[in-house]
Amino acid sequence: MKEPSLVGLHARLERLERELAWWRRIGVAALACAGLFGAVAATVSTNPDEVKTRRLVITDGDGRGRAVFTVDESDRTRLSLADRDSTTTADLTVIPGQSAALSVGRAGARAQLAAAGDNGQLSVEAQGQRGWVVAAPSGASLGLGQDLGRPQVSLATSATLSPSLQISDRDGTAVWRAP
Repeated sequence: MKEPSLVGLHARLERLERELAWWRRIGVAALACAGLFGAVAATVSTNPDEVKTRRLVITDGDGRGRAVFTVDESDRTRLSLADRDSTTTADLTVIPGQSAALSVGRAGARAQLAAAGDNGQLSVEAQGQRGWVVAAPSGASLGLGQDLGRPQVSLATSATLSPSLQISDRDGTAVWRAP
């Protein structure tokens, strides 16, 4: 039999035990929901559809930059690829309204393909190979020599397709010309 003074205490104790059981169930349910949410979050793809940046650097496993994609302040777009020694081996550059160029190089030799100007001038240049080709709507030329500005042998055609041949000394002074 319960004593009259303890009846209130027993009622309060039973109510607290029921509340504790209720809170225990809520806690277990909250942990289960958090675990379920974590499992779902772990399986969701985090790859974005779009990345916006002005400079993107791709590195290898050792942290060396292997590819750099940039858009600079003058709106020039450039993609540079490098080898393990961080030496640029390929470079694609676009300057809006002016030119686009692709350069590749290795061991001191370099080749460049460029399109420039409003008239659609196309040039192919090889450094370290002593020759280059230039093609444009106004004509085309093949130059052989050490310096791009002073070819020692130049074979060219004009816009009317009339050919010309020029042989120059090392300083670029014409020695012989036809026609």
